[in-house]
Amino acid sequence: MPIDDSLGQVHNEAVTAAGEEAPQPAAAADVAGPSTNEPFGSKPVQAVRPMSQYEQEGGSGSESSASPNSQPVISPEAIAAIAYAEDVQRQEREIETEQKKQPLLSERSTMDALLARYEEGTPFHINAAALQSEYQHVQFVRRDGNCFYRAIVAGLFDQFQRDAALMAQFRTNLDDWVRRIINIGYADFIIDDMHEQVANAIDGVIRGEITPDNILTNEAVNNYFTSFLRLMSAVVLRENERYYMMFIGDETVTSMKEWVAREVEPTWKEADALGITALSCALGMVFGVQHLNQNSSPAGHNLDLIDGTIEEEQAVVEGPRPHIYVLFTPGHYDVLYKD
Repeated sequence: MPIDDSLGQVHNEAVTAAGEEAPQPAAAADVAGPSTNEPFGSKPVQAVRPMSQYEQEGGSGSESSASPNSQPVISPEAIAAIAYAEDVQRQEREIETEQKKQPLLSERSTMDALLARYEEGTPFHINAAALQSEYQHVQFVRRDGNCFYRAIVAGLFDQFQRDAALMAQFRTNLDDWVRRIINIGYADFIIDDMHEQVANAIDGVIRGEITPDNILTNEAVNNYFTSFLRLMSAVVLRENERYYMMFIGDETVTSMKEWVAREVEPTWKEADALGITALSCALGMVFGVQHLNQNSSPAGHNLDLIDGTIEEEQAVVEGPRPHIYVLFTPGHYDVLYKD
């Protein structure tokens, strides 16, 4: 059981023991306000304190006040666990509030916008400057755990605008992906709704009724696309388990189904190398992952080309495979454009 779930259970049991109804965690605030391209973290989030501090404050004297006819006493350990769980929930709400202040995707900006995020003379700034000869524009993505998938959705529609046949081919393949997703055990009523939303959005772009920006900046629709991409990645991994299992370094994982359920399916779970490779295979596209870090050597801005095609998979895209470029900074992805 995840730690947040176990702490929440302790919280509810302890409060119930005191004769009260266990309160539900407060919903995260949905902050409305002007879009900003400021990096996440402009407002500091108060950290959760070490558990030992809660135990000290949970304190002495709680047990001595009990009488034979009183309600069950909450132990100091339970009080500490309640305080810790509430602090974790408070921190999660603050983080989500900060995230929601960021747009899903910024406007496309020149590379000067990337340089402006780093202090001049620092390794990050120097390495970012070196990218100006390779890329013309950058598009910043919200830091919410879906950043890689949102970046790929943006890159997809950039390719669709360049090649209408590519978009039509992707639309045609959607029905087959639904069949494959259901075949590995996902509920059809969930997939049908997701498929309908994705298909309707693409049909709207094809007919000229909506623009790609309508999709990319609409959180509900964008989330349908990111979830569908996650399931496409999951299908490739599950259908080719024998091939991909050799790349999992965790000996406690006994099946690809288990790994996918933990690392790919959950919304807001950050993408890892195996899921990225599988999605490249699913889309039949090459992902250029441009690294940007504070390494002062050329490795501080190196490019990895990820071509996930394997023999067991028929290429989704015929002919030369399009490239989608993403910028990887520690823990986050944005979108890069060559023109």
